[in-house]
Formats: sequence, C-alpha cells, structure tokens
Amino acid sequence: MPKTIIVGMSGGVDSSVTAGLLIRQGWDVRGVFLVLQEESRQAANAEDARRSAEKLGIPFHILNISSHFKKTVLDPFVGEYLKGRTPNPCILCNPMVKFHALLEEAKKTGADKIGTGHFVGTGFDKERGRWFIRRAKDNLRDQSYFLSRLSQEQISSFIAPMGEYTKKEVYEIAAEMGFPHLLKKPSSQEICFIAGNYRDFLKGRPEVRDHLKAGDIVDKNGNVLGRHKGLAFYTIGQREGLGIAHPHPLYVIALIPEKNQIVVGSKEDTFSSRLRAEMMNWVAIEGLAEEIRCEAQIRYRKKAEPVTVLPLKGGTFVEIIFDIPQMAIAPGQAAVLYDGDRILGAGTIVQV
Repeated sequence: MPKTIIVGMSGGVDSSVTAGLLIRQGWDVRGVFLVLQEESRQAANAEDARRSAEKLGIPFHILNISSHFKKTVLDPFVGEYLKGRTPNPCILCNPMVKFHALLEEAKKTGADKIGTGHFVGTGFDKERGRWFIRRAKDNLRDQSYFLSRLSQEQISSFIAPMGEYTKKEVYEIAAEMGFPHLLKKPSSQEICFIAGNYRDFLKGRPEVRDHLKAGDIVDKNGNVLGRHKGLAFYTIGQREGLGIAHPHPLYVIALIPEKNQIVVGSKEDTFSSRLRAEMMNWVAIEGLAEEIRCEAQIRYRKKAEPVTVLPLKGGTFVEIIFDIPQMAIAPGQAAVLYDGDRILGAGTIVQV
C-alpha cells in the first residue's frame, strides 16, 4: 500500500508539478489549499489548484486558516513597521502557519509526509543526528532562506521535489503533465498577501493610520533636514522619497521610534560589518558554543558573505562579523548562516 502525502497546492506551477512528481514516485497524494486571506486572488488560486488536482486525479480540499494567519503573521508584520523595523513575514509564516497547518492535517488524517513546491533540498546528517535544509539546484529560485526557521520535526516530515530541478525544467514537466492553465501564470510575489506596494498596504490598515505621525529627518549630528510621513513608510538604505534638497545623495541609516526620527547619511554610512541576531533557530547543528567561520545571508536574493559568528547568551543570540562591510543591514530581517549549501541556523537581526 503506497504511503500518503499531503501536498500544499497554492494554485501555481511549482506545487502542481510537485504533486504530479510525487504521484510518479508512488505516493498516495492528497492536495490541500490553504486559505490565508478572504480575497479574490486567493479564490482564483484555489480554483487553479482544484483544476490541477482534478487533472491529476487526486483528492483535494480547502483549509481555511485565515484567522491564525492574521494573528501570527499579518498583525506582527504591521507591528514591526510601527516599531521602525523591516520584517520578513515569509520566514515567520512558513514554520508557524503553512508547515504547521500541513503537518497538523497530516497527523489528523494519518498521512506519512507533507510536500511543498519550494525550491529547496533537505537531508539527514547521521553523524550529528540532525535534519538539515540545503540550497536548491536552481540558485536563482533557491528558497532555503525562507525556510530557515523550520523545526527538526517539520524538516524531517516534508519532501520538496523542486529542489532537484530548474524552473525551466519545471515548466517543461508542467506542459508534459497537461497544466496549460499554469504555463503563463506569473510567479508568486515575495510577500503573497500584498498585491502592490507595501506602503499602500500599510496605509489601508487602521492601526497604522492611527499610530503613524510625521516627524523629523535628521543627520548624524541631530540637525533637522526635513520631515517624514511616518516611520513605517521608510526602510534602512532607502534613498528615494525623502523629499530633501541636498548637494549629495542621502540614505536612511537609522529609524529611532522613541524619538520618531529618521537619521540620514551618505551611502558610506549605510555600510556596517557587525550585527546581532536573536531567537536563533539552529538547523544543521544543535547549537553554538564557540566562535565559527561560515557565511551569512541578510536578505533574500543577496549573496551569502563570509563571516565570523560569536555565540552570546548560550547561543540564543549571536554576533555576526562580516569580512567585508555590508550595505543596509536592517533590524527585523533574518540573518541566515550557511556552511556551503547547508543552513546552520537563522535569527532575527536586532542590532547593527
């Protein structure tokens, strides 16, 4: 009797091909669409997922987890901007919402594994007794950064066939499987719950409108150069939209919520070689007791750079020192540590 797998089907080509490949591998596949928000785009994606499941001849149902998503991802996302930080909601959403929901569904229905369309690989290190996440074959599509906070249970429970393919190969397989409704569908955007600019999204939230206040834009010496429209609308490294006439380009180098101030400086001022990260999630290793050398990635699609990592507070905090100073390190973003193509661990940047 074939083993059963719950596949998260988003309505896109990657998850549909994932389901098809797992059928070819002999799995008893069941498709699940996760409703994160009650809006028209989700309804259209759910219909695309249903059509793919129908084509594959597999059971399919819709699971509404919108209230959990709002409480766990959406509200904290807005709250972080109000604190002057730049959040990365996908890194929080994957372990706490999507993978959590799929794994709970698997346990409830007696399924053996869960599957997703992420471009990522997994493996087990027998020597360390640890499951790990590794980069995908397609470096341009690699999503390991976004899965860096998965638990050992979650990593051990899921299969991601996309990790062994390029996007071009995925489209070729999709055509072969008979998914014409997906071949011209645009790829999903980085933040799935925002249709356009994040600033427009924030303007539509009443808690943002009620708490945002204009304030001063100052230089490093505290001299007032202009006025900002609210801290949530600015990010570290931002150059455009400051509204300041100045002989040299100015960049946001710090957000100070307690003073409701934005600090600006030269491009050189945006570079830093040190950061501290908290809430470390250790993946390929159990923890960190001493200084190590590895690479760190501080934004999606940014190249991982050589670093020295120092454990603090027993490894729940770390200090990361870059060999080469990095531009626009933003509190709130994730710092993901790699050893080659494997993720060692990841934390949230709290201080630069």
